[in-house]
Amino acid sequence: MYKFKKSLIAVIGLVALVTIATVTTPHLSYGSSGPTAAAPSSQTQNVNVVNTPTVNAQQSGIWNVGISGTPMVGIDNAHNTVTVDDSSPISVREMNTPAFQPYQVAATLNLNAAEFSKTVFIDIPAGKIFVIEFASVEACVPVGQTLQFAEVLVSGPGQILGLPPTEFTASYQVPISSKGTDPFACGDRFAGSQPMTLYVKPGPNQLRFFVQRNASTNSALIVMTVSGHLVDTP
Repeated sequence: MYKFKKSLIAVIGLVALVTIATVTTPHLSYGSSGPTAAAPSSQTQNVNVVNTPTVNAQQSGIWNVGISGTPMVGIDNAHNTVTVDDSSPISVREMNTPAFQPYQVAATLNLNAAEFSKTVFIDIPAGKIFVIEFASVEACVPVGQTLQFAEVLVSGPGQILGLPPTEFTASYQVPISSKGTDPFACGDRFAGSQPMTLYVKPGPNQLRFFVQRNASTNSALIVMTVSGHLVDTP
């Protein structure tokens, strides 16, 4: 009986040792290929691409882009044109820009003795619309006289309030101021200028200058000028 007790105590002690060893030993995980460590490695991993990659983002040398075949559009700098299919030149010049078609008209209106006023008629080139942008007047009249009116008159379609649309002549005055007596000229000086936007259609007698003084003794000299640009008619 005593031997049996000793054997039982020995077995219990052995089991206790196995249990303690199992608890204190680090646990291992099992994968498809056997036991491996549970914690991943902290070392830098290398990634390798198998076979030749289809995309290469690194530039190699200088890149040039070319056109394959004969280009369909050409630019002619000498003639300011764009050619499509080498057969249809298209103008790239802005036809309605003032710098391309500047135009100005000046007229001298001599008032002889016994003349209070005078009108001058001006023709506009065929196929062009004259866009007036500025008007000016200079006058030299006998001492004591006054230049009363200097007007630009334009014929064209329009409407007078109370009447149906029709063609009529509209007048635009140029402001006038006295410049005093000119000791080296005919007498008293008058001058004036005015920015304006007027459209004069092509043809004869479409533009008029009109001047008037307050007396008719002796002669007077008046010069009127308008400037702007021409626009091709549609």
